Amino acid sequence: MRFGFSRIRGTAVWSIVAAGATCGAMAQEIVWGDPSSVATNTDLSLAFNNARSLVRSRDGARAYLGWKQSDGLWFVVLSNSAVTIQFRVSSNANATALAIEEAPDGEVIIAHGGPGAITVRSSTNHGVSFDAPVSLAAPGIQSNPSISFTDDGEGCLVWHSAASPSVVYGSRRDASTKLWSSISALETNLTDGRFASVWARGGPPVVCWRADVNPLPPTNWGIRFFDWSNNAAPISIPTTNCFDPSVWRDGNRVWVSYFNTGQEVLRTVRSNDAAAFAPAEAFAGYVRFPHIGGNARGVMAIVYEYTDTPVAATNDSLKQYGIQLSFDAGASFSNAPSPQLAGVTTQVFSTCWVSDGWVDLAWVDRGATPPVLKYQTGAIIYPPEISAIALDGTNAVISLFASAGLNYTLEEQSALSGDAWTSSAAAAIEGTGAEAAWRVGLAPTGTVFFRVLQQ
Repeated sequence: MRFGFSRIRGTAVWSIVAAGATCGAMAQEIVWGDPSSVATNTDLSLAFNNARSLVRSRDGARAYLGWKQSDGLWFVVLSNSAVTIQFRVSSNANATALAIEEAPDGEVIIAHGGPGAITVRSSTNHGVSFDAPVSLAAPGIQSNPSISFTDDGEGCLVWHSAASPSVVYGSRRDASTKLWSSISALETNLTDGRFASVWARGGPPVVCWRADVNPLPPTNWGIRFFDWSNNAAPISIPTTNCFDPSVWRDGNRVWVSYFNTGQEVLRTVRSNDAAAFAPAEAFAGYVRFPHIGGNARGVMAIVYEYTDTPVAATNDSLKQYGIQLSFDAGASFSNAPSPQLAGVTTQVFSTCWVSDGWVDLAWVDRGATPPVLKYQTGAIIYPPEISAIALDGTNAVISLFASAGLNYTLEEQSALSGDAWTSSAAAAIEGTGAEAAWRVGLAPTGTVFFRVLQQ
């Protein structure tokens, strides 16, 4: 049992930290549920690590997942690890790489590649149905879209053509008209840009991709970075022969993860919008396709196809679901697969999403015959904390973040030094991995202390 304190007196509010209390506390653990099977097919794949093929809704109530199989592109909505809605996005054999995002107003946006265009569709009813497709046309095969929305509702979409040399394109969707702009090439100085990744939540939109940083043979792949808020020229992150980045923003910090020809998975961070990127750091182990994400409460995850030793890129037999977790905003990471995934091989297409209350995982189990698309979710457990108290007439509104699967009760007493805690009349809260609040009536005068118990 854990608890946190606050007190209120008259019309003034204080937040107090006492023995056993917490304030801005870091997550302590993840409680994993059992994996579930979403689809079985001989030809299963998720979008590459530049895109998000798995997204949890902003209200935390559901997850969206998209993939490709032998009969086309598919999209599902999951609630409590069960499929509640299933929708075939395209039956075109040439449609590829389904990317997903949810706008701040709850609109679900999906995008995929294909011959001559990127196709975009939207849903205003949480994925029950989608509007007619919108095509963003360019010559040749258009591949590997990545999509993200700013906090004020502007859409940011990037992808690359499959021409030789390839071109990285981008388009923006107006928050009011919801119309996509004419496409533009984001890279004009270097050739053969591929696998662009965009992140726009929580700050100005940023983009990364790989490109040939040396015009002379042999090809030398490097990681390019583009601040899409000011249209400054793309810059190179100091790398040598590195591939396929994933980008994520944490306030003013921008994180990029990628892998190199030595099959090392690396990450680097820019501490603020004006700084250079720090020297890259490598994780233990090997292989490829890192995917990075996190939340505003200090939890980060970098997932990838993992092996203990270098292997041929096409050898899936030794690949595991690698997940590096941080509970301290990236100050440290630990290799922490779920118990059901630890040591299990022939697992590919690792992807994840981190929200305030959950870590969601998806992957393809090629050890099964036929292969199976798997999904697993874990509840992030935080110590109990009264995050805010607001006065509303003669009531106090007491807010907290309630981790899923736990119960929270409110107690009160008139003196912090005493030990006469009594149960508040407010009902217990069952955590759902989201913000919650009690509304408690107050006496006209006096002092009252509250504490939260977590069970």
